[in-house]
Amino acid sequence: MIDTQKYHILVIPSEEFQPPESHQAGIFQLHQCLALKAAGYRVGVISIKQQYSLPMIIKEIMFRTFGRAARVQLADYRLSGLPRLLYQKLFRLERFISKDVVTGIPTLRIAGFYRRPPNQSTDYKDWVRAGIKAYLAYVDAYGKPDLIHAHNSHPAGILASRISEQDDIPFVLTEHSSYFHRGLIPSSIMPHLRRAFERASVIGVVSPRLANDLESHVGVDTTAFHWMPNVIDPEFARCDVEQKKVSTKMTFLSIGDLIPLKAHTELIKAFHASLRGKNARLIIAGSGPMQASLQQQIDHLELSDQVHMVGRLGREAVRNAIDSSDCLVLPSHYETFGVVLIESLARGKPVIATDCGGPSCIVNQDNGILVPPENIPELAKALEQMFGSHTLYDHNAIHRDAMERFGQDRLVSDLTVAYTKAFNSSQHLNAA
Repeated sequence: MIDTQKYHILVIPSEEFQPPESHQAGIFQLHQCLALKAAGYRVGVISIKQQYSLPMIIKEIMFRTFGRAARVQLADYRLSGLPRLLYQKLFRLERFISKDVVTGIPTLRIAGFYRRPPNQSTDYKDWVRAGIKAYLAYVDAYGKPDLIHAHNSHPAGILASRISEQDDIPFVLTEHSSYFHRGLIPSSIMPHLRRAFERASVIGVVSPRLANDLESHVGVDTTAFHWMPNVIDPEFARCDVEQKKVSTKMTFLSIGDLIPLKAHTELIKAFHASLRGKNARLIIAGSGPMQASLQQQIDHLELSDQVHMVGRLGREAVRNAIDSSDCLVLPSHYETFGVVLIESLARGKPVIATDCGGPSCIVNQDNGILVPPENIPELAKALEQMFGSHTLYDHNAIHRDAMERFGQDRLVSDLTVAYTKAFNSSQHLNAA
């Protein structure tokens, strides 16, 4: 095994890392970084976002010249300052680099630039271009890392592959994304993603089901994958599993974006079929485009006294909502993992989930019920079963099992094995 005290790990998320306006972005990478830091690794992050495009700024200059009002995105710039902004974005991108420290993690941020209209097939090129600039600035500020850990192949894996090739640094790639399963990856990008998978010293996936999806979509043999589940938020791990009931009703909780993929429509129908008029309630936490239609469904089924939508919750509010519930329900059509499941289990709560990918490696007979996805009768049956038996679950045992399988110690152990393999592989190649 490697001596963690000697190694410098650079984490590259595909999303922004804890930007000031949204502390949910990059939250799982933050938990990983904190676990690695606690284990003795030196850890840093580069965070990349794209800001403005060449056509946008040119149009803004033309519109303002003819008296049009400034668009919100560029309202902070005077007309005279727009040509300078354009020049700097094109030729002095390093001017848009800043340093930050996020919960003790050195973070280098860059605001990149689209050289062409935003397009799913080409956006990665400008993202990677900005990432290279950020990497060079990171090395100047904090030194060359010993290993890169990229999260999601598109686009962080492409960037890590380029850096690895240019600077002779091994990299580990962890895939979380459902984009492959949902057909959201443009075919023109696939060769670059395959290259990233081929160059990675270790490929991690958050669930075995995701490995199967990647094998079918990318063509990478599943034997190349290592299961690296997400980690439980330390704030959720500190748990005495005491019940904090605020209602005498048996409370089901569902947390997720209000989109078709999360299947709240099916959950409401199943609740109506099994528990209408009984001493039970359903709390739905989340926001999204289906909010109005879901509320209409609740009203139409005359469930407004039992089913309540509470909007998007912050992290502390999510934890409190779990503590105040009896069971979490995740009825999704597809999940690469299911972080809300392990958070609920860490709080000692049993769960109901659909066998839609990630949940199959989380839920078992001792901690909940697994049902087929898109099957309202089976979901209704599970709700009714949980209504009658939720008090029989051993909350302390659920908590202990969750921490053993998804706690920080397990994560650090898995990552240390992966990093050891990556370093050994790199040394072997250098020796050859």
